[in-house]
Amino acid sequence: MILAKNENIPLLIREWTIPHLLLQKTPFPFSETVMQSEFSQTFLEKLSKKAYFPARLYKNFFLKHNYRLSETELLEANTKHKGKSDFFSASYSGDWLLLGISKEKIGVDIEVIKPRDQNLLNTYKAELGTHFWIANWDHFYLLRTAKEAILKASDSENLDTIHKISLNSAEKKIQKIWNKTFSRELTFLFQKKTWKVRSFEDWEKAYSITFFT
Repeated sequence: MILAKNENIPLLIREWTIPHLLLQKTPFPFSETVMQSEFSQTFLEKLSKKAYFPARLYKNFFLKHNYRLSETELLEANTKHKGKSDFFSASYSGDWLLLGISKEKIGVDIEVIKPRDQNLLNTYKAELGTHFWIANWDHFYLLRTAKEAILKASDSENLDTIHKISLNSAEKKIQKIWNKTFSRELTFLFQKKTWKVRSFEDWEKAYSITFFT
């Protein structure tokens, strides 16, 4: 059990068995007031300039206590996507936070499923039609999260390079990775390397996970 510095915080933060995958929707286990009380105003101001403030706050709150990091160490960890000996990757969409922690370099991504500009879907139409039989928004987000997870795991987070990731195969395959179930396995080629990505989609969201091995 990790003891929180602020006695008003319930002792609910436990050290995870690494590796681990957190999929959490707001409201988070701790209120924003409680979580903000653990950080300086300077740190909170930096955090508030980014989108998805509640989810980012919860991620940093967890990392701070799980790894017992100072704010300086926490800022460095967020830059390197590494907390002491473990790698982590985070993604935010709508009210969702997806946070993966692993001994290997990891990439995760989540997207809330919703219609967007039809031209965006059309850019993936051939790829989706070949491997998913039908080009719809569910499949678009599944493919998109898989590619963004690869970018994160490869430290190539420039979205302009996403078109260089080539999908070779996609099959329905139920797998349990750590504490979450995935329904598809996708194989890609990127930077002369074969990537295996596990993905899942339902009526609300799509998310993916991959590793740099």
